Amino acid sequence: PLQVSQLRHDLSMKDELLQFYTSAAEESEGDSSTCTPIRHNDSTLSVPRYFPLDSLQKKLKDLEAENISLRSEASHLETETEEYEEKEQQLVNDVVKELSE
Repeated sequence: PLQVSQLRHDLSMKDELLQFYTSAAEESEGDSSTCTPIRHNDSTLSVPRYFPLDSLQKKLKDLEAENISLRSEASHLETETEEYEEKEQQLVNDVVKELSE
């Protein structure tokens, strides 16, 4: 169950990242340049002035692939957890039955 919770949290964080990258990529579509400008409120920030679209698109594809993998693993773990819980319940039922005889 802890692994499932951790995977769900990871999935949620990666979904947020995917949404950010997707919206950034969509906003920059149609631009003739391959970089998206970033506004700076403070000149001391160490954030690059431009995000290369090629790099963002590669990261997006990598995150999408990882997201699919994590969803599959989470689904597998959830199924496995349900099976163990059913077995545990059956064991409890067997013990109760045995003790009541």
